[in-house]
Amino acid sequence: MLTVGGGSGTDIDVFGMVDAVGALTVAGGADVTIESGGVLQDSGTINGAGSITASAGTLQPNGGARTVPNPVNLSVGLVVAGSDDLTLGGGLSGTGSLTKSSTGSLTSTAWRPIPGSPPSTPAPPSSGSTTRSANSALTVAAGAVLDLDGHSDAIGSLAGAGSVTSTAAGTATLTAGANNTATTFSGVISDGTGRWPWPMTGTGA
Repeated sequence: MLTVGGGSGTDIDVFGMVDAVGALTVAGGADVTIESGGVLQDSGTINGAGSITASAGTLQPNGGARTVPNPVNLSVGLVVAGSDDLTLGGGLSGTGSLTKSSTGSLTSTAWRPIPGSPPSTPAPPSSGSTTRSANSALTVAAGAVLDLDGHSDAIGSLAGAGSVTSTAAGTATLTAGANNTATTFSGVISDGTGRWPWPMTGTGA
């Protein structure tokens, strides 16, 4: 087990491959930054109240479905790789991009709420809120699945050839186009257990 403690001088940067085979605990006040080219592989358990900062790095579940409860800061961007399912339960912040590559699903229990939209299914009490920018680009690669889990979200743009759905009951809204860029999404957008509309905004709509 590795614990990254809170306070000055206890943050770590990931430049190569770091595999959390046992337990990686990021204590409150501490931060693990996944730098460009760095891979944080979750083969065991990642937990704690500290944050994970994505600076063009990769987070990869391994050996089965994984849940990361820590808040994630999209400083530059995050790639979620691997064929295993991953749930981000601690909320998203920042202006960077989010990419789901490979097969497997990506689920967040704390998507960005859309002002004025109908209320979506409430997130569990353990879930964090998100202050991620509505201008953030989202890419869902072929074979990958993005699950809104019944929560509404606003994104800058949507690209890729994967699948977007919402498996939780209730109505969720995904609004795209805030960054005014023209992107191509050739995948499948479908209702799961819930139903959801997909309004487009911006000059790239």
